[in-house]
Amino acid sequence: MKVCVLGAGVVGVTTAYMLTRAGHDVVLIDKASGPATGTSKANGAQLAYSYVEPFASPATAKKLAGFFLGTDPGIKLGMSLMPSYWRWGVRFLRNCGNAEYKSNFQDREALAILSRDTLDKIEEEMPAGTIPRTGKGKLVIVEDEKSLKGLLAAQQVMPSQVNHLQILDSHECAELVPTLKSGSRKIYGGLYCATDEALDTQIYCETLLSANIRNRKPTVKYSESFKTIEMSGGRVSAVITDRNSYECEAVIACLGGDTNKSLNGFIRPLPIYPVQGYSVTLPATSEAPVCSITDLKHKFVIANLGDKVRIAGFMDTNLSPKRSQERANELLEMAKRLWPGIADYDAEPNFWIGQRPMTPDGLPVIRESKTPGLFLNAGHGSMGYTFAAGSAAKILELVGAA
Repeated sequence: MKVCVLGAGVVGVTTAYMLTRAGHDVVLIDKASGPATGTSKANGAQLAYSYVEPFASPATAKKLAGFFLGTDPGIKLGMSLMPSYWRWGVRFLRNCGNAEYKSNFQDREALAILSRDTLDKIEEEMPAGTIPRTGKGKLVIVEDEKSLKGLLAAQQVMPSQVNHLQILDSHECAELVPTLKSGSRKIYGGLYCATDEALDTQIYCETLLSANIRNRKPTVKYSESFKTIEMSGGRVSAVITDRNSYECEAVIACLGGDTNKSLNGFIRPLPIYPVQGYSVTLPATSEAPVCSITDLKHKFVIANLGDKVRIAGFMDTNLSPKRSQERANELLEMAKRLWPGIADYDAEPNFWIGQRPMTPDGLPVIRESKTPGLFLNAGHGSMGYTFAAGSAAKILELVGAA
């Protein structure tokens, strides 16, 4: 089958790989000059299969006032008059109920497990070392007993992951991450998962696209802007860009936050809202933690990318460009204060500000649209990297083998 995949972020690239692997003739189209140049460019770089708690939760609902008032260091929710913002917010609140939270958590866990297993199979088919794993393991740290109990209670919602987790006290956390010994931070303990890891998303995407997949590769078309879809016999028949026309029998839209605008008229509007995140990438030092770190209180992560360290985090909405740059600087200053020595902070910081396409329930939209032959794979929020392989596997189930 001839298939067009729209969007060469981490979700689109993985989808194109999986479809090619199954025998389809795939054309991957993106308006940028290369893969993973948008939201995927400099994300947290963590494959965090063990920590997939949805943001919509009973605990989050209790903290919303602080998010709007700006008292939380990691989340700033600006106001907006746009009806879409408030419609999204109402749906978000509905998903903060205990039953909805548990159901969404379990669905996210199932997708994470599918992603982990799918990526393992992908790697098995490649020469050893093709996908370089830089950060081994993931440690979520907390500063008090109450936070650790809350973290443990959340993990009980996804019992299949519990066996992969280790509860560490402050001493054990410091043994695992020696940098904690020299800092002034108060660490009560944490959860550690040895099976999670970190990997630069651009390297990952370039590796998949360069792989010889059973003597096949997707055809990649960069610097082409999607315009519309042509129909024939009530189904998609071609994708039109600003440069070419591509005949196809199926279209997979992996367009993240651009999905609604790009596919207006072809789909029913998706409940996706941009939630802003930030990162700064710096040269690593010898003190850089080998495992990935999630600082639960301050809502940022640290990923080891070999010769680089990436610090990413925060969740903001409706901020001005000036305030957004200030927030990126706040992330850098917080890292300097809390994690001195892990990176060369005197080097020129490589900042990234990206719009994560978030759904109210924290689950990506993976389904066929109202337009026959047009499939959706969007709305992954901050978990696009972790969910990419599982989402691609689900799309393959919908499309079927060649």
